[in-house]
Amino acid sequence: MRKTFLAAVFIFLSAYVAAGVIESKAGQIFLSFENLAVSFPDFGFSYHQEHVSYSRIDEDTFLDNVENPYQVERNYGFFSSSAAIGSRMGASFSFGMFEAALSLDRMQILGLSFLSPHFDAALLYRNERDDGESIIADYRANGLDDVISIGLRGKIFPYLDADLIISFSPVLGMDLFFRSDISLGYLEAGFYWGNTFSRKPDNDFAIRIEIEKDPFYCSFFLRYGKKPYYSQKFRAYESRQKVCIDFGWISFFHESRVDFTADAEKRVFHLFSISIEDVELGLGSDLVPYVDLNMDSFSLGCGADGVFVEYVFNDRVTVRLDENGLDFTFSFEFA
Repeated sequence: MRKTFLAAVFIFLSAYVAAGVIESKAGQIFLSFENLAVSFPDFGFSYHQEHVSYSRIDEDTFLDNVENPYQVERNYGFFSSSAAIGSRMGASFSFGMFEAALSLDRMQILGLSFLSPHFDAALLYRNERDDGESIIADYRANGLDDVISIGLRGKIFPYLDADLIISFSPVLGMDLFFRSDISLGYLEAGFYWGNTFSRKPDNDFAIRIEIEKDPFYCSFFLRYGKKPYYSQKFRAYESRQKVCIDFGWISFFHESRVDFTADAEKRVFHLFSISIEDVELGLGSDLVPYVDLNMDSFSLGCGADGVFVEYVFNDRVTVRLDENGLDFTFSFEFA
């Protein structure tokens, strides 16, 4: 019944659009127009208009900000900017400076926000019942019953951007998340601390520093867990560093990542590379060679994930062969 209804809606709305794009990604076929998208064979559906949208609401929204509070970009709105299909779908509305969202999917979501040039405010209600199948209970899954989050953000552009998120759960009580970002010329810095009752580790302390002044770019991110998951011995730890010197025809790049999770698993990644025109050569963790050769529509390379060969035909069809086998994607526009 659901598929029949969505098919009828799709046929009805298709009459009002003139051109579209058909794509294949990860075994799915996507048919998209300017304000409409449908995926097959699961028959996902997304629709977007100026004030009303049925689309994914977990990307570039306040919901995304609450569930991933340590990411660099954040948004206090709820309205989708385009027709997009994802794992978290819902209806969103835009009325001037106000935006709202509603979802009755596996997680019940209700959101309302006020957006202005120097001040944003948002209210988010989340409710996801635990299915009871886990042998070891996840306190976050249990705690996402009737969670309310209030966000306040002040922007003194471009120097200071700070926000405070207050979250309340009948199971977990009340907690705060604070974030501030400062921008002074070629220097940016950020400070993060608190809890939003997301599925990520809570009460982490994090700092971010970025320096960008041609031809030099450097970034540093450090995140340290205040509380361990299940043991008093281990706390989550994460650090990321990037350094790039770009002279146009030649550039030098170094990246390193270190993750130490609360279950005592440590992951280390390093990459140093030199790029000359369309050729990039480098050395990664455990002395693994890194090669990326681009010649118009043809790419050849290797790295930590093995060797790959990729060919793009007329900017429409991509054929890629790597350790996972042959992958074929295409994108065609039609009128």
